[in-house]
Amino acid sequence: MKARKLVMLFVVVAMLLALPLSASASDAGTIQGQGNLVLSGTFGGAGTPSLWIDVYSVVNGVETLVGSAAQGGQMYVQTEFTFTFYNLPQGTYKITYYAGPNAGADFTTIAFY
Repeated sequence: MKARKLVMLFVVVAMLLALPLSASASDAGTIQGQGNLVLSGTFGGAGTPSLWIDVYSVVNGVETLVGSAAQGGQMYVQTEFTFTFYNLPQGTYKITYYAGPNAGADFTTIAFY
């Protein structure tokens, strides 16, 4: 009986080590400019996919969040998205995103207008 419990404990610990416990953001790119920043593309996946985007201003290596956006989608359907961040001053901006669970995103536009 003790051996069975020990084996189960080992399996649980191994699974926890093998599976990521937290989601990490992906880097969509860095852009320089000013005005209205437009991000567009598609995302989708299994489950109920969602897309979260953060835009950071980068000054002397320090990132400051200037905007966030989110959108939900439908299971196994590629969903189009367009987010606009208005009136950003001249600078460098880093775009990060998380598409999940079990989802992916493709950006077609990352540009200032």
